[in-house]
Amino acid sequence: ADFVVERVETAPLPALQSSMTFRTLSPMVVAQKVGDLDQYLTPTDADFGRFFAVNLIDKLRSVQPSMEMDAVIAERLVKFELLSDPERIKKRGFLAKEGKEKVQTKVIGYHNFTFALTAPPELIEVGYLGGFGKYCSMGCGCVEVVE
Repeated sequence: ADFVVERVETAPLPALQSSMTFRTLSPMVVAQKVGDLDQYLTPTDADFGRFFAVNLIDKLRSVQPSMEMDAVIAERLVKFELLSDPERIKKRGFLAKEGKEKVQTKVIGYHNFTFALTAPPELIEVGYLGGFGKYCSMGCGCVEVVE
């Protein structure tokens, strides 16, 4: 079937505050680099919040290159708290092609969970608009605000 797009509209941005609650709409990928390999972390992992914070700071630096922050500052600014029952979290794997050779890599993300996030509103905005975690250009890291 052929379709004709008549118009495109953006949804209004929610009021972003320094503490908010979100629910995942797509898998979220957070990983720790061990050697040359990513070790994918579940939201229940003790290191998940730290690598979530570093990734969020990296996203902000990609749109504001003059921003000077390191991992230590990121951990102080960004607080991730899992609110969902760990038994409800779902694991989802998919294949991504990376590098010049387009080698397939199995990526693991997690969804079906709710989390509280405390961070400066500009960091929350970057994550909300661009996705939280890695592989956001592939549809990962999409969330909705929980009232």
